[in-house]
Amino acid sequence: MESNPRFGPYIQHKEDGSGALAIQIAAEDMRFYVDLIWQLGDEVKIVGPAEATAYMHQKIESMRMLYHR
Repeated sequence: MESNPRFGPYIQHKEDGSGALAIQIAAEDMRFYVDLIWQLGDEVKIVGPAEATAYMHQKIESMRMLYHR
């Protein structure tokens, strides 16, 4: 994420080696950013807004259904 110019400047590093970031984006760009974060897998977690977490849940459920037996 650090090399990504959309996220890198906003990362706040913690002493334990982890990090966090908070950015404001336009509502119409939310899906674009969630799709970017999706590519990072379990390395990141979206904590808000509710629309972003709902969209991530939708993506996860779609993937679960694709591989459900």
